[in-house]
Amino acid sequence: MTPTLDLGALARVSGPADAAWRLVCLPHAGGSAGAYARLGAGLADPPHIVALQYPGHETRIAEEPLTSYPEFVAAFAGVLGQLTSDGIPTVLLGHSFGASLAAALSALIPVDLLVLSGRPAPGRRRGGRLPADDDREAWRAWLRRLGGTPEVLLGDEPFLTLAIRALRGDLTAAAEFDRPGAAADAERGPLRAGGLLTVAGRDDPVAGPVAVRGWIPLLQAGAIDHGTLVLEGAHFALLDHPELLLSRIRTAVGA
Repeated sequence: MTPTLDLGALARVSGPADAAWRLVCLPHAGGSAGAYARLGAGLADPPHIVALQYPGHETRIAEEPLTSYPEFVAAFAGVLGQLTSDGIPTVLLGHSFGASLAAALSALIPVDLLVLSGRPAPGRRRGGRLPADDDREAWRAWLRRLGGTPEVLLGDEPFLTLAIRALRGDLTAAAEFDRPGAAADAERGPLRAGGLLTVAGRDDPVAGPVAVRGWIPLLQAGAIDHGTLVLEGAHFALLDHPELLLSRIRTAVGA
């Protein structure tokens, strides 16, 4: 029997539910399930693609955003465990903040392949203070630097208000997960996946090809290192090259 899933926390993106393998996407800070809408489009044999939907984002905009690492893990560990209980090969893809969350969840729920994109490993990032909520120009500059947000939206004041609200919660939680030190590493646990593929935009100002390789020492013993997929572009390069991304994932998972 197919388990009943929390459809608020999980959004279907594309592909049949009975596909040979499954791809679960975890959005970036301030992002939503809709960011992955292009994945799988036009493929002859797509996987079943779903994405987590964070509180305070997109279809869950009326909910209060989460603000701590334990809250995010608690909110999604159950739904992910339920989803993967059917034994279908599962790939967990996290981009930017989503990579930190994917890594945390993999310590609790092993998956066949972990794909971490646009994020250095914990303890290897330079900290920085977030802009004040009322410093809208600083937030616009921050979003422009990363790319991925159309300029027309950056000029939309109601959108920016909602974006700042969601971003602050996500980034506060990410900083908590990313704190360095042996105690934090022990709490996070190893990356319990059958394999790891890292992804980076060649010109990513946050986590380029060298930076994403910092996840390798955290991989559990015996897991396969599938290397790094380097894509042309900056921080959101993976969303600009969906066919290349899925092709490399399919090869790594053996589907």
